[in-house]
Amino acid sequence: MKKMILISLFSLMFSQTQWNTKVYTTGTYTNGDILDVYTLDEDLINISGYLLKILYVEDLNIGGGEYEIRLFNGNNRASIICGLYGCFNSFHGSGFNELSDEAFFTNNELDIWIQSNLSGKLTLAITAPFPDEDEETINNLQSQIDALVEQLTGCVDCQGDLNESQHTSVTDIVLLVEHILGSENGECYTN
Repeated sequence: MKKMILISLFSLMFSQTQWNTKVYTTGTYTNGDILDVYTLDEDLINISGYLLKILYVEDLNIGGGEYEIRLFNGNNRASIICGLYGCFNSFHGSGFNELSDEAFFTNNELDIWIQSNLSGKLTLAITAPFPDEDEETINNLQSQIDALVEQLTGCVDCQGDLNESQHTSVTDIVLLVEHILGSENGECYTN
């Protein structure tokens, strides 16, 4: 029984992944093109699935009417309707009831279908378990601090008593500052 509880706790601990949403604007695409989402964000390469929603389409050059823009892969598809006065997601009564405004994808290559062979720039919201940027930043800073500490401790062999008076004093600090200001190329201080 204890093993079952322990396994359950471990599975809960590892399943607590936080999903975040990032917004991207693509280059110009036309009907029949393929969007590789890995080109939007290299963090998506290590993610097994993501939720995608089309937020807006720019530069469509629509003369009138309403046009559907769709990203799809197999049976999964995300769509948006754009017209002369902007874009909107389908809603009950819009005449486009069977469209899905967002979809879950596991593939990086999505087919683009733009009604009437128009072209435009897509603004997309992708929700996925992106790596924690704060943790990555902290780890990067910690490695830089560790490297500096290693450099400093490897460089000074006098342990603070620069004038060898058997006591660390203000005089030692003045000598260290003079050395820092007068040294070339990060030379080590030696007694």
